[in-house]
Amino acid sequence: MLFLAKLAARNLWRNRLRTVLTFSALAVGIAWLVLVDSLITGLDNQGVATIVDFESGDVQIHAPGYFADRDDLPLGRTLPAHRAASTALGVPGVQAATPRVRFGARLNVGWEEFPVIGVGIDPARDSGVFRLADHIEGRLPRAGAHEAVIGAKLADLLEIHAGDAITLVTRTRDEAWQALDLTVVGLARTPHPGVNEGQVYLPLDVADSALALGGGATEVALRLAPGQSATAVAQEARERLNTAGVEAEAVTWQESAADFLSLTRTKSSGNAMIVLMIVIIALVGVTNTILLGTLERRQEIGTMKAMGLREGEIVRLFLLEATGIGLLAALTGSTLGAAANLYLVRVGVDFSALFGDITFNIPGLLGRVHGVWHGGVFLWASAVGIATCWLAASFPARRAARLDAAVTVRI
Repeated sequence: MLFLAKLAARNLWRNRLRTVLTFSALAVGIAWLVLVDSLITGLDNQGVATIVDFESGDVQIHAPGYFADRDDLPLGRTLPAHRAASTALGVPGVQAATPRVRFGARLNVGWEEFPVIGVGIDPARDSGVFRLADHIEGRLPRAGAHEAVIGAKLADLLEIHAGDAITLVTRTRDEAWQALDLTVVGLARTPHPGVNEGQVYLPLDVADSALALGGGATEVALRLAPGQSATAVAQEARERLNTAGVEAEAVTWQESAADFLSLTRTKSSGNAMIVLMIVIIALVGVTNTILLGTLERRQEIGTMKAMGLREGEIVRLFLLEATGIGLLAALTGSTLGAAANLYLVRVGVDFSALFGDITFNIPGLLGRVHGVWHGGVFLWASAVGIATCWLAASFPARRAARLDAAVTVRI
């Protein structure tokens, strides 16, 4: 086998231009797979973090039946806000809990009117669960004050600035019309397009009074300690609340972000297309290389057979050459991929510069997205490249081994 390996290496070196062209194309495919996987995984991770940090928390607690109808923003299903939050805060693994009220409204500024989602927040507790306060140009509204924070893109659209007066027109829990006059004290510029484009935040007690909720909240969001299972905490929180006389349902961030997670699964299709590209490159390139080698080395093959090399050894010789091409491609592709991925991890890609205000409503697409190190994809891409090279060489190798020694030597 060592003799065959040395002979295969010499053959690759003898036809080095063809060898370089073949493995270079395959190496580019491997490097591309590494980069795409890194960027998509980074985008997925950032999207999940954005949803958890600005929309759902790690776990959400609702009144029974609310979650199924959450898109309708029903005010008829609420929890006792502070009682539910205090009970949930006693669950092991919960770092913070905050109540919120979400309701539909129309934002009036002069003659302009725009549909928005109003969010009542507890200024003292909200920052323990959400990162809204870190992305505000201005400040959070104060408890008891008729103040508001609105999404920055919404503010730009309606030409609203800090200090301006706005009016929210909505309906109370009893379907009575209500108008809330608020003063803008901050603009939210976050990685979450939904927050930037259509949400207005106001103090929870002001929202509670205006909507006639009687101290109710549509949700209580929880922030968990690192490493805690959202599923286990959700179940424990539900049981504790029910024991305390508060009927509730608890959902994890995975359930809240189900639509986004289904979108991220399409990355598997993208990766599959790149793998298919690698396979096609390997099949065409390696098959072509081995077939040309067979035609050019007919006399050499005949001589080797005449000197006693068996058909199986000739097959192994060509398979070793194909494996060598695969190894060179894997090494080069992984090196190129790692070098480029180092840039993605450290610097990232600024999607805002690429797409501007176009977010496709995908959380995490605003701002700079960083790649991730995913060691498994290096091994997987390299293994696919090597295995495909080996398979691509099988047919021409067997064809070469069946050549008649007497005929090929005479040619």
